[in-house]
This record gives sequence, structure tokens and C-alpha cells, in this order.
Amino acid sequence: MTFSQADSIIDQDERDKIIQYWNDALLCSPESSTSHADPDLAYLDNIIENHILAESLQTWGAQGHNCLDIGAGYGRFADLFKQYYTHIVLLEPATQIYTRLTSLWGQDPQIECHDADFESYVDARSFDLIFASGVLYLYSDEMLLSFARKAISMLNPNGIFLLRDFISLPDPRVLASSYVKDGFCYYRTPQFWRELAADLGIELLEIQRSKPALPWLRNKRTLSLLQILRLKRMFRQKTIINAAMRWGSFHLSHGHIHTVFIGLRRL
Repeated sequence: MTFSQADSIIDQDERDKIIQYWNDALLCSPESSTSHADPDLAYLDNIIENHILAESLQTWGAQGHNCLDIGAGYGRFADLFKQYYTHIVLLEPATQIYTRLTSLWGQDPQIECHDADFESYVDARSFDLIFASGVLYLYSDEMLLSFARKAISMLNPNGIFLLRDFISLPDPRVLASSYVKDGFCYYRTPQFWRELAADLGIELLEIQRSKPALPWLRNKRTLSLLQILRLKRMFRQKTIINAAMRWGSFHLSHGHIHTVFIGLRRL
């Protein structure tokens, strides 16, 4: 066995562990981006993230025919992508999540669902947008580089490689995963993404915080009190959503890990 073959087997083993975690943990609601998210707070975050992402897509002049969403979950960004692209491909390798995904989107003529991971997925088409959410922070640098190279090779000229990932400031962090067996979480810095873009010959468009800090709403005691008072449904009200977007902090502060959108463009 060659070194590259052994490395490939190790990478596949790591991906299988990640997929197994999501297959076991599932997602608590169609709006949720994590398996343990509070449904009402997740709804608020989802509305804000869709709004921020829409603003970025408009700024970048995003439009075209084919869009590929990798690790699509329950397809929480599918409606947004349909506004910019005529055909959406949703990949979801966790079988139990995929079953729910197809029940939600399987009959939509604009959408095509596949039970597959990106590394094994083969498609003769090229894409105007390739999106991956909450995937690459679980990948080592070597796995990430292989993933990025394949994604870029599948993009049309001026196509966008869009990530919803996590960054750490001012220094990178590597932490043992609490969920993936023997896995790690890689929280990279903006400088890492700038250097990666330069090495791959692509353009870094933006690193944008995807949702505000809202410490006054995310506090566990506050959430518990709102739950007792049966007021947590207020997170779904338009006035609260608008207030969160207006007054919440989108600043990328040092000493924290932030959820961000990272926009990259193939030249």
C-alpha cells in the first residue's frame, strides 16, 4: 500500500466518523444548524443568517444555473439559493437526515437530492456556487485542502465557493471534539483563509460574521427564565428579529470563536 492510499483510507475513516455522528445526533428542527440548538433561538439565528447570506450574494453578483450544497442537512438555505440559481443539488451523507431532507425537498422541481458525501460525489456538471456549512472545521488541513481543490475544479469561471465555518482570533485553536469519536475541531484564523486563497489562486471575497453575539439572549439563565415564562416564542417575532439584527454585535472580537460566512471566487 502506498502512502497516498493509506492517507486516503485514514481520511475516509475520519469522514465516516463525522457522518456517523450526524446520523446518530440528527438535527432538532429544520431551522437548526446543530443537533443541540434551542429551536426558538435556532429559528432566530436561521432568519438572520439567511438575511446576511442574501446580502453577501447580492453584493457578489451571485446568479447562475447550478448550485451545490454540501452537507445540506434539512436544506435550511435551499429557499434562498432558489432565488439565485435555477437548479440546486443537495448532498447529505447522513442517511437519517437525508430521509428527512427528501421528505421536505424531494418533490421540488428545482431541487435534486443525493445521499452522498462530497468526496465520493461525481457530477459532469460545473457549478456557479458550491456551499458547505459546518463541514470543514472538522477536517484536518490536508483533508480541507483536498476538499477545496475538488470544489474549485467543479466551479465555473467566476463561480463562488462559499463556506459557513468557524474562525478563531487572534490564534488558531485545535480542540478535541465532544461529539465525533477521536475527532478534532479546527478553528482557523482569517489569515489561514487569506493564505489558502492565495495558494489556490482564488479570490477571497469576504469573511463575514453570520449571526450577532447577542449575549443578553444566549445567556443560559435568560433562556431558562424565558422558557419558564413561556416567552421563548418571541424569538420568532419580526420585531425581535429586527432588533437582534440592529443591536447585536457582528464584530469579530479577539479571544472568541465566531461563526462566519467565507466567500471565495474562482478566477
